Amino acid sequence: MTNIHPLALAGLIVALISALITDIRSHKIPNWLTYPTIFLAILLYFDVDGLRGLLFSVEGLGLGLVLLMPVHMLGVMGAGDVKLMGAVGAALGPGHLCYAFLSTAIAGGIYASILVIWQAGSLKDLASGLYSALRTLVLIKEPRFPRADARGLGSKLYYGVAICTGTLAYICFEVYRGNISAPLF
Repeated sequence: MTNIHPLALAGLIVALISALITDIRSHKIPNWLTYPTIFLAILLYFDVDGLRGLLFSVEGLGLGLVLLMPVHMLGVMGAGDVKLMGAVGAALGPGHLCYAFLSTAIAGGIYASILVIWQAGSLKDLASGLYSALRTLVLIKEPRFPRADARGLGSKLYYGVAICTGTLAYICFEVYRGNISAPLF
């Protein structure tokens, strides 16, 4: 596994914090945030390790995009979230991206659970909704994936929040373990 470039890691951390703020404020992760992060990581790895570094970063980028693209195609997630995960992959490489993605999935699950409980109003409403969904699935015998729509939900899950918190938690954990060198600010 190629060592993580400290400047790529620093750029990623800045981008993640910025994406967290913009996703909370405007519910979008802009291209002006994701594209420079991706290009910085690719250029830094290419500069340090030539074609091998370029391949390392591009593999991470591709894997990051592939992991979230199906969810985006179902209409559940925005393209900015997909590009942000691509930026994570470009900066961390494919090996670290897998663990960052798992951390993101855990953070997303916790985030979604909090939203569901918060909006249910009561556990009775939550249980009733879960029963209704299960009953529909059993009667129809095929899952249907409706497109995400803010009208049908009390509030929308902004997955950029989960990507940022999950990835930052993973980075902190790996820095603590000594597997990634902390960038100097």
